[in-house]
Amino acid sequence: MANIIIRNKSLWHSQLDSKFKTYSDESEWKDSDNRFVAFLDILGFKKLVENSTHEDLMAKFEFITEKKNIVNNGKSDNIKPINIVAFSDSIVIFSKNDSFETFEVFLYAISWIFSEIIKQQIPIKGSFAHGLMTVDFSKEIFFGMPLIKAYETEELTHFMGLVPHESIINYLDGAENKLIDNVFITQKINMKTEKGESYEIEKLVLNAYPFFVIDKNEQFSEIMQKMSESIYKDNSLKIYNEFIKIK
Repeated sequence: MANIIIRNKSLWHSQLDSKFKTYSDESEWKDSDNRFVAFLDILGFKKLVENSTHEDLMAKFEFITEKKNIVNNGKSDNIKPINIVAFSDSIVIFSKNDSFETFEVFLYAISWIFSEIIKQQIPIKGSFAHGLMTVDFSKEIFFGMPLIKAYETEELTHFMGLVPHESIINYLDGAENKLIDNVFITQKINMKTEKGESYEIEKLVLNAYPFFVIDKNEQFSEIMQKMSESIYKDNSLKIYNEFIKIK
């Protein structure tokens, strides 16, 4: 079986590589199963299209497709732990099932996809949820509450990051504390009300920041500074600077 190959690695890139290489669940994908679903949304997509050349847009989408294929081709189709679908300004990541081993791969993979897109100065945010989900790639049928929950939570996220839905928190109640300590952080973040009003709240969030540390060089702040001005950029820098203080 092919292994996932990633160049310019941080410590967490190596962790992701290791999780794929040692993944031992050889059960096949079921069309309907309890699984994890992440929904990632490219911010300001209309503005991105309007202000970019067709060639630049092609390069950006080809980059996203390349990263998607790296993960999708990491294992043979019937047993690979996750699968990624990208369309327009959205990226959806499905896990094969909801085993703890699959959950670990899923978390590292969505953090990596998020970080690689941010490194291209493409603003993106997302959320992820757990529950019964139908994923039939041959018939292109995708439906279930985890997708809706992930989408709704992403809509209310007011910074560039990855926020778990409450269903993930419930799943974590039975998970190993080591995973929570390594992959999640509790931090004050920016969310929105359904009316669009911003507020701060302390929540458990996925810690993707280690993917931005290459050879002890922290890249996140530098990348953010190059992005177009927006409230998402401002909130993301503020949250990251607070993370640096407490890490």
